[in-house]
Amino acid sequence: MIDVKDLSFQYSGNFLFKDTSFKINKNDKIALVGSNGTGKTTLLKLLFGLEQPEEGEITKQKKIKLGYLPQEYVPGHSSSLFDSVKASVPGINNIEIEEADINKALSSSSAGSAEKDKLLLRLGELDEMKIKMGYYQLNSNIEKVLSGLGFKDYDFQKKVTEFSGGWRMRMELAKILLSNNDLLLLDEPTNHLDLDSLEWIIGYLQEYNGALLVVSHDRYFVNNVTNRTLEIFNKKIVFYKKNYE
Repeated sequence: MIDVKDLSFQYSGNFLFKDTSFKINKNDKIALVGSNGTGKTTLLKLLFGLEQPEEGEITKQKKIKLGYLPQEYVPGHSSSLFDSVKASVPGINNIEIEEADINKALSSSSAGSAEKDKLLLRLGELDEMKIKMGYYQLNSNIEKVLSGLGFKDYDFQKKVTEFSGGWRMRMELAKILLSNNDLLLLDEPTNHLDLDSLEWIIGYLQEYNGALLVVSHDRYFVNNVTNRTLEIFNKKIVFYKKNYE
């Protein structure tokens, strides 16, 4: 999925890692470990594309979908929690907008029969797309994930601005979990979770059908969701085919 070759990156004139290579394969569940300041967050940003390497290359599989959860504060906005999460699922907004436009055109008296036939055909194609992406189960899946992360039913229609930064991070985590990514890059995802939410996300990630690269100081969490370990040490990245413990 991702092939890293001879990667080097420096910050303020000092190399965080130099001439290092590794691969991330499909279904790898990897803990990224290392002392503070060794470049764990930077490596996640490099893999996601927010930073560029000084030297070397990062080759990604074509059409790969990456989900990235940063540690940074998430700004609020006026849409509801539920609508914000739903809008983040790839393709949903475009399909709903196109469907609304087609239905409006079909109701217009100016549309001829040939044009209506064409529009109806497109509606059928959009419905097939919705079935393939699990559109008709989406609302229940959103409710399941939000509930698992600690939100109550009455929270779903609250504006995002009404939630604290920690709860907004949970919202961002929900978006990533629901977006059918091939690889999740998670930077301290358990920081704002209570015990019940922690146990829920452990179970979710154990069943997750994709690759995972996670930075976390929670040893219980990483030992339960990962089976590989990348360690940044002495400006090198070493790959171990075992979990952190």
